[in-house]
Amino acid sequence: MLRCLLRRKRSLVLYLAAFIVCYVAVSLLLYTNHDTPSIGSVGSPTHLKNPPPPHLRSSRTLLQRIENKGANLLRRIKIQTGLSDTWCDTVVQTNDLPQVGNGCYLRNKLICNGMPTIHSAFADMTDNQVVFVGIKYKNDSWHKEQYFCDFGDNIVTTTDPIVDDNLSFGGQPQYNMIITCPIPARVLAYLHKHEITTVSLHRSSELRYAYVNIPICATAKKKKFLSVCTMVKGMDYLIPDWLVYYMYMGVEHVYIYDNSHESDSTLPSTLKTFIDIGFVTIVPWSHTHTPWKTYLEVQIAHENDCMWRHRHDSYWMVKVDVDEFIQPMNQSKPKIIDYLTDPSYNHLAAVRMRNWFFARPWNASDEEKNALTVFERNTWRQPEPTLENRGRDKSIARPINIHHYKIHGVKLGGETYSLDPYTDLRLVHYRTDNPRHPRFRIHQFIRDQSMVTQWKEIEKWFAKYQQNVNS
Repeated sequence: MLRCLLRRKRSLVLYLAAFIVCYVAVSLLLYTNHDTPSIGSVGSPTHLKNPPPPHLRSSRTLLQRIENKGANLLRRIKIQTGLSDTWCDTVVQTNDLPQVGNGCYLRNKLICNGMPTIHSAFADMTDNQVVFVGIKYKNDSWHKEQYFCDFGDNIVTTTDPIVDDNLSFGGQPQYNMIITCPIPARVLAYLHKHEITTVSLHRSSELRYAYVNIPICATAKKKKFLSVCTMVKGMDYLIPDWLVYYMYMGVEHVYIYDNSHESDSTLPSTLKTFIDIGFVTIVPWSHTHTPWKTYLEVQIAHENDCMWRHRHDSYWMVKVDVDEFIQPMNQSKPKIIDYLTDPSYNHLAAVRMRNWFFARPWNASDEEKNALTVFERNTWRQPEPTLENRGRDKSIARPINIHHYKIHGVKLGGETYSLDPYTDLRLVHYRTDNPRHPRFRIHQFIRDQSMVTQWKEIEKWFAKYQQNVNS
């Protein structure tokens, strides 16, 4: 009985509070609709022809105070962040990549309540369009909005229809968004000459919402048959051997998105040799994920930037982490490129490789535990590869046939063909040596030194390669 009375008492209090709020709101609405200021008298109720009733004056004054404080707070925020009178109007900081000559990336994502979150923007010089890559929440309806690109000098184009991503894909679903708008001939001619310009992205239904003066750079012109794209953070020690391995396997260029803060990153010095010979591009990508999302937002944003930015200059794109090595299993096909020349693969979006964990038992010898390379430290594997479509597969993608991509495969695009891990390519995964997974273990072990044998051949090849470069 007492509990019932308390519930009724709380309900009555809530009803009373709601009635008071509604009464004040309706009274203010009626007041503002019927009591207009006289000419030349702005602001103070005492200058009105029909002043408000006494019981509303305190509410009116309170609302004015709140409004004034909000305006002052917004003004202070604008001063601190460099915003102008347009909501979300910002001049974006970028990093210019001199080792590429025409690479341009955002230091962090663009985010605003009135606009979609944008992680990158660039000029596709083959399809003649600006591409914006973003990540959204599942229920966001940005695809229903219309936007336009303003290139300055009254040159404006309307964005193309946006493909909605509502597919829950993987254990932690993330949702992609690609916005494109045509580049007018005059701007295109300027880009061909200067390789960089700026564009503003406006929301047509709410013109006050805009990202202004975003630098966009022209995409690369040099064509490559096989490239690699990955994202890292503080894993320098794994990368040099990883790069040598893929160089031997036929990869022509590697794009490494560096998620470390610029002041903390040591990659440029660690990989200087590979940068100097034009094999590696380090992309500054110290983006942070949106609240209520995970680091996967930043990872998926970099993947879609890589796929769209290189859809015309990279025929195939390997998408693996730095603890993953693609191993050819057919002796007559010793390089990765040997498996990608079948003309029937041209229509595919990707070829899928099954994951096979390599590790070492807890009682491994000290010599094996302290070996110099990841190959020599992990000469044991699981009896079988991981089952397909269990979140461990990785892909070699055809960027031109992909619209949305997510970590382990194509989310929206063409078909994916699965390769045989026993006779084609398998993904050798050294997860035990990855500091992000210190507790990872496998429980059944089979000795497998095939990667050690292959690495010794690669070391001899790389020594000769360095001699040729230095001579």
